[in-house]
Amino acid sequence: EPERYAVTLFSGGGAVLRTLRAEAQQLHYTDEAADFGSPQRSLDVAVAQIGAVAGPGPACRARIPVRSA
Repeated sequence: EPERYAVTLFSGGGAVLRTLRAEAQQLHYTDEAADFGSPQRSLDVAVAQIGAVAGPGPACRARIPVRSA
């Protein structure tokens, strides 16, 4: 079964900005300027693995540092 993930990004106030899908354990996020207006030092995200039968599992939410490209 291939790996799939749902990655939800939250605003500084905790509102959901968008949910992205990933087919691997990494994700290249390109909408930072559109979502926040400026570069961020960290992002508030929740990640859930998506199973083929059961759908998304429980999400793990964390604030992660941003690496510049």
